[in-house]
Amino acid sequence: MTKKPICGLLTTAILLGAFPVSAFAADTLRITNWMMDFRSGRNDCEGDGWEWDADSKTLTLEDFNAVVPEGKMENQAAILLPDESTVSLKGKNNELLTESYHCCGIYGEGELYFSGNGKLKITTESYGASAIYVDHGPLIFEDKVEITVEPEGYVIYVSEAKGKDPIISLQDRAKVIFPTDCTDRNITVTHKSSVKPADNWMDFSEEIDRDEKTVTLVKKVEKTAPKDEKKPETEPDKENSKEEPAKKNEYQITIGSPSILKNGTVAYIADEAPYLSNGYTMLPLRALLKVTEADVDITWDAATKTVSVRTKAADTYTGRDRNDGVFTKGVDLQIGANDMICVANKVPLFTPAETKNGRTFVSLRDWMQILDALDQPASDLTWDTKTKTVRFLK
Repeated sequence: MTKKPICGLLTTAILLGAFPVSAFAADTLRITNWMMDFRSGRNDCEGDGWEWDADSKTLTLEDFNAVVPEGKMENQAAILLPDESTVSLKGKNNELLTESYHCCGIYGEGELYFSGNGKLKITTESYGASAIYVDHGPLIFEDKVEITVEPEGYVIYVSEAKGKDPIISLQDRAKVIFPTDCTDRNITVTHKSSVKPADNWMDFSEEIDRDEKTVTLVKKVEKTAPKDEKKPETEPDKENSKEEPAKKNEYQITIGSPSILKNGTVAYIADEAPYLSNGYTMLPLRALLKVTEADVDITWDAATKTVSVRTKAADTYTGRDRNDGVFTKGVDLQIGANDMICVANKVPLFTPAETKNGRTFVSLRDWMQILDALDQPASDLTWDTKTKTVRFLK
């Protein structure tokens, strides 16, 4: 790394005694002010283990070891970068620790890239902090970068995503690694109410290592059948062959997290997160029906505050078959009512459905009744009290 005159801001911080003697190692950079805020177009400068190139908006980290002590940079971030920035990693000894309240590791105003062949470990010790926080994205990891995260809060948080292009993407041989026990708060993309969540906002695959208890984000690889694959010359004996049961998917929902996981991977991000109400786990109905791929139509009657869920073979509005008028598979849920109409019968609810910010929520127990009514029952329901996580198979 080419040596240049150190930034005036950093020099001033040193002269004013911004780095008091503490328990931190002598070679650890203590970030106690805005010394690593590059959003205002600062000129080229460098410090211990880092170098900023203003023209290319590139922050290079090599043998970077920094900490934000408790009480400093609260509700901010250790490193703040402008739109269209790049973090270039070199070497294997880059570490960043934030001990302060709601202090994120790296914040980007917009488009942010991580590139190079190096490694970086980010540790956050506040539940409200994210290791990497980006305002509008996209967030791209490329080359051979390896980011290891030990989070108390989110691993990656992207605010107010727009459009349908990938917001978080891993390319080449890049990796992001974090513990499995934080999967309820791992990757979150929020969006404005006028934008619907896009299926390709998260362009990566998840590899879960049960032994190491880690989740690794890597480049998504489309699986295609070999071109020279040949069909068997003879048809199998249908009478003697046993049809294998359909493989069920595992769904995971955690209180307070809008991310719904399917087989360990984020499959959908709800507008509102699940919550607890009077001892019941309340789940967002529309998000659940979407993520479990129920083939239904949903309508909302504002006058009666009723949600109608119908299989697509039924009339969406009456719930009756178009031919013979017989009530088919469907559910009517009136907000605040103690019963739901299920297969033409009133079925007692464990707790009334609720609305929150324009979204309908049902209790976990009533969600199981809804699936039964649609002939799509779930099984093997488990509740983890410690992590407040629901798991079920469907």
